[in-house]
Amino acid sequence: MEQKNAVIHVDPLGPVARLACLVMRLPMHIVSGTVWEEPKSGIGPLNYMKLSQSKTFDLDNELMVFRSGIPGESCSGLKCHMPIFGGWRNYVVLKPSSDVSEWHVGFLYEGESCAEVCREENVGAIRMLVGGRDIRFFGIDAETGKQISLDEIGSGRVGDRGKYSMAKLL
Repeated sequence: MEQKNAVIHVDPLGPVARLACLVMRLPMHIVSGTVWEEPKSGIGPLNYMKLSQSKTFDLDNELMVFRSGIPGESCSGLKCHMPIFGGWRNYVVLKPSSDVSEWHVGFLYEGESCAEVCREENVGAIRMLVGGRDIRFFGIDAETGKQISLDEIGSGRVGDRGKYSMAKLL
């Protein structure tokens, strides 16, 4: 099989977006319904960038983590990221399969033609919310822009104070 080696340049968060994320930490603690865990990071529209159809096509499914949607977990817009308002609570814990210093996480809903990637750089394991739709998660090496293989190392629910409750939640 031909190895896909597309380079994906992820625009870093600018100073305004970084400040907005910092200011939103307390409100995100409140809407997550728990002060014992790392809150949801950032503000969706500021944190994510859409990939073109061609860049999305270049992603290698073999390097991604697939998760089935959770029946009954349906909502739309920002509410999905606010558990106290009926948003998603289930998450998957992801980390790069190899050693990379910083990386970006992205996702692609099944049936969609364009993926999205988070502009925040991550180190180590992170949590990603899982809703009602089938989804694939992928990683991008922040230094090289190349896709990296991801591993699913755990799962849980916001508020469960589980093993990974202090990992960044995106």
